[in-house]
Amino acid sequence: MNDPPFLPAKLHYDERGSELFEEICEQPEYGLTRTEAGIMRDNAAAIADAIGPDAAVIEPGSGASIKTELLIDALDRCAGYIPSDISDTMLAHASERFADRFPGLPIRPLHADFMQPIRLPDDSQLGTRRVVYFPGSTIGNFGPAAQRQVMKSFKTLAGDSGCLLVGFDLVKPVTLMERAYNDAAGVTAAFNLNMIDRLQRDFGLDFQSEDFEFDARWNPERQAVVSHVRAVTDIAVEIGNHTFTLRKGGTIRTEESHKYTGDRIAALAESCGLVVSEQWHDGDEGFAVVMLSPE
Repeated sequence: MNDPPFLPAKLHYDERGSELFEEICEQPEYGLTRTEAGIMRDNAAAIADAIGPDAAVIEPGSGASIKTELLIDALDRCAGYIPSDISDTMLAHASERFADRFPGLPIRPLHADFMQPIRLPDDSQLGTRRVVYFPGSTIGNFGPAAQRQVMKSFKTLAGDSGCLLVGFDLVKPVTLMERAYNDAAGVTAAFNLNMIDRLQRDFGLDFQSEDFEFDARWNPERQAVVSHVRAVTDIAVEIGNHTFTLRKGGTIRTEESHKYTGDRIAALAESCGLVVSEQWHDGDEGFAVVMLSPE
């Protein structure tokens, strides 16, 4: 049986999608952000010691950069902050907040899509060491090949003397994992249906979000919570010279949120020429902040 059609994950993050994601992080069912922030607070000194002094922080897909404040505040003589995002609005807000929060810290915002090679401006070569910070288990939103592509790109950004600091959501009981993506307020549903709105709003395609409903379920074969939008009516949309059709009950995959074990993290690192050098967990072993270094 063929896989359903899918939409690329970056379609989530226009201005509205970025706002909705920040709302998701505040929902009671979605403990990932609070858990990771707790790990960063509880282990700030150890993480800073592992990174070392005079390091610059690069954050691809920076968004609101809430947890990054905890990291930069803990570092010894942070050499600068380079947030990167595809949303100009989120990038401007975060840069302004960091300028107020850390007076004198060099901040070099970079409008970029981290799925493409990121080139740092010449004036962004800060410090003696670079740490690429990628929290939120965002790495889990990509399939295996794309995960390796992203990690290899980040390894290049960090350089031979740098490191990656990556958040990984770990495998938990199925009910807990599914509940995180089916919040009672429907914010995650709105986040995914916003992708359908974007097809109309930004690309002029005759999709209607009211023709879909949202669903997210654990897929043990993919080791991921897989999100779909399901058609509640028959759909036919003209795309160039092609007619896209979807019968009632058919789905479009909008996101895969991969979950990890320690072995899976190590295998991903090894496939990218990286090794796990340090890791920190919450008390329930539900999330890991992992430092990865070049082999």
